[in-house]
Amino acid sequence: MKRELPRIPYAPDFRAFATAGEKLAKLHLDYEKLELWKLRSLETLGDPNREDDEQYIVRLVGQVTRVSVETVGIVKGLPEKFA
Repeated sequence: MKRELPRIPYAPDFRAFATAGEKLAKLHLDYEKLELWKLRSLETLGDPNREDDEQYIVRLVGQVTRVSVETVGIVKGLPEKFA
């Protein structure tokens, strides 16, 4: 049996993909340092936040929302042929 190397498609605009990869890595690894996405806050008596950090869930949702929105923007900015 013959082993083959992984097939990596040729990307004419490699720099666009490298830049997008750097942005995505930073975005996903440093999400806790991001400015929160603007959210509308509703409070209920069954509040799931931690007693030692009352804004934990709100902050986490804001961070995850920012990562998601910015990820979509980065992917949409890739050359169409490979996006």
